[in-house]
Amino acid sequence: MALIKTNNIAPFFKRKESQWIFTGKKLEVWIPKVYQERDLLTIGDDVSTLGIFQLRIDDALSATMMILSRVTIEFLSVRTEVEDEFEYIVLSLEKDSVFISNIFLVKDNNLIYSIFVTFLALGKIPPFLTYNIIQSLFDNDKKHCGIDLKVNHSIYEMIYAHMFRSNEDPYMFYRHTPMNKPPVIVPIHQISHGPISTSARITGSYLTEGMTSALVDDTEHRPSLVENLLRA
Repeated sequence: MALIKTNNIAPFFKRKESQWIFTGKKLEVWIPKVYQERDLLTIGDDVSTLGIFQLRIDDALSATMMILSRVTIEFLSVRTEVEDEFEYIVLSLEKDSVFISNIFLVKDNNLIYSIFVTFLALGKIPPFLTYNIIQSLFDNDKKHCGIDLKVNHSIYEMIYAHMFRSNEDPYMFYRHTPMNKPPVIVPIHQISHGPISTSARITGSYLTEGMTSALVDDTEHRPSLVENLLRA
């Protein structure tokens, strides 16, 4: 049975001093496994992780957390899952389990770089961060990290629009499709499908890879102003 998405998780948690306590029956926290490679996830007696993950409540509801800070989660069990070809570390909690040990965030401006590299440069965007949700990725940069990137929101929107592609044709932007199927993500650093024109491949970064891609992977697309700016 498909999970129902919700933006209101307040009925399933209560605050006890500086902790969040789960009050439902069953909670699963789905954390992208790639966080371990980027030093964003540490597993021990508890878990320290970047606060961008998915919650699955009582096998009925799902919610996306978007916290640009590390949070500490106490768990009962942990396992690895693969869903939609994406690997996750799944934490399991039960009623009265401590979800977040300390609700007061430690602002770390260095996290912004790690998040940018993981999600944009490397394109490791988990499926639960849909095309609409990813637009707000850096909205709380100053509030959560203590640093204001001072980037116009339209710039982010152009970057995400460039990265999200049709799963049938990675040269076609996702926004040009009916958007009724999951997209594929083309990282900013990927030369083969990132630039859709030959000129953008050979005049941007990673010259050797760009020339190889231009020779091997033929395209008839005209140069794009946006992609040329991204590769400059």
